Amino acid sequence: HVNGAVALAFQANPDLEVEAMKAIVYSTATDLGTSGKDNDYGHGMIDCVSIVESALETVSLSWNFPDGRPEWLEPSGGEEIMITISGNDVTPDPATAMLHIVAAGGTLELPMNHEGGDTYKAIFPELECGLMVDYYFSVESTEGDVSYSPFSAPLVTWSGEAWSGSVVSFTDDF
Repeated sequence: HVNGAVALAFQANPDLEVEAMKAIVYSTATDLGTSGKDNDYGHGMIDCVSIVESALETVSLSWNFPDGRPEWLEPSGGEEIMITISGNDVTPDPATAMLHIVAAGGTLELPMNHEGGDTYKAIFPELECGLMVDYYFSVESTEGDVSYSPFSAPLVTWSGEAWSGSVVSFTDDF
């Protein structure tokens, strides 16, 4: 059932990223049993109609992170994330592109730099070393619709940890 629902959603919006699709499936599920994700029902029962409707809502703007999103953020600030925001018949308003940071019980909103065309740059401020940081992005289209990355933000966010001086010398994905 899940594969069928995901196939229908990708048919509705082939530009969806995998993480956005996961967020849609999780956020549209009907919670069963204990509140939240659990071992008996997972995220709940899928709702195919809501999944496809949510996928169609994201058709307006697509988010892409050409260099990826960092897992480690430099505490002294200046960590940059390059983002491309594009749409078929919709144009993002560069003045509304924002980086939202949720950390240490507070929220901070920072404007993103418009680098020209569909390219934007989000720059992280100074952060407390060792701090777990949740973040998401938003932009308003020239038509007035707001688009988020990840799709279900602010309920679902990207995350990273503020650490300095670590160098990864070897990684392996079994």
